[in-house]
Amino acid sequence: MRLTVGCLLLAVTVLASNVGADTTDVEDCARSAAQLQIQQPVAFAAASAVMLPASRPSIDALALIAVDCPNARIIIEGHTDDRGSDALNLQLSQARAQAVVDALTTRGLDAARMTARGLGSLQPIASNDTRAGRAKNRRIVVSFVDR
Repeated sequence: MRLTVGCLLLAVTVLASNVGADTTDVEDCARSAAQLQIQQPVAFAAASAVMLPASRPSIDALALIAVDCPNARIIIEGHTDDRGSDALNLQLSQARAQAVVDALTTRGLDAARMTARGLGSLQPIASNDTRAGRAKNRRIVVSFVDR
């Protein structure tokens, strides 16, 4: 399941490699997190990896969901629009993904369960020719993956 909502967002993807009880747990956690993110996207200061204070409740709730899904690895991907250099966008997207990992770690999740990936502007989901499209491309994607 991949969910894309709003400007900067925390979408959740389920990548299940095995069918079974653990897969259902991962899918349930992903659905809960996806519903959460419709209401509470994660946002950062412009051109920065500093998470806005309004994102704290979303990170808190995501951490609680992840605790209920101990058999999942968590992959956090940062994406940007195409404004700025490729090198800068890769660095910014990696820093934002790492900021989410750090925030979840401070809430008790094991950092070894999480991977931060910066993808820059390599995987747009909308046109970068419009303000609305660029806003959709600036996002965080969190994937729950069976271990």
